[in-house]
This record gives sequence, C-alpha cells and structure tokens, in this order.
Amino acid sequence: MEAPKQQQSTTHVEYGRLMDLAGGRTKIEEWEQDHLHDCRVCHSVYVYLNQRTTEPSEKFESEDDAA
Repeated sequence: MEAPKQQQSTTHVEYGRLMDLAGGRTKIEEWEQDHLHDCRVCHSVYVYLNQRTTEPSEKFESEDDAA
C-alpha cells in the first residue's frame, strides 16, 4: 500500500493584493510576481479581477457611442 502524499503548503498572493494589482493601484513584490506566473489559481483570479476592473468602463463607453 502506498503512503499518503503530503500536500505542499502554498502561500498564495492575497486577494486584496490581486485586486489592487488588477486595478492598477499597486505593484507586487518579486516573489508574488513569480508565484503569479507559476500558480494557476492565483493567475486565474488575477485574470478574472482584471476583466472585472476593465469591463464596466468599456461597457459605458460603448453605450455612450450608441446614443
């Protein structure tokens, strides 16, 4: 019987830091940048937040153009 695999403890980039990064309000530290490139979870959250922070202004601009 195989021994259970130990889970690696992963330190993710904090949600608030990702939110500030997506909004252009902060720059992240080097380890956070490295982690963001390597971690699918953090990268996916960042991509989602980045879309959410840019989407509303684009939506309003397109509505203004249509009027």
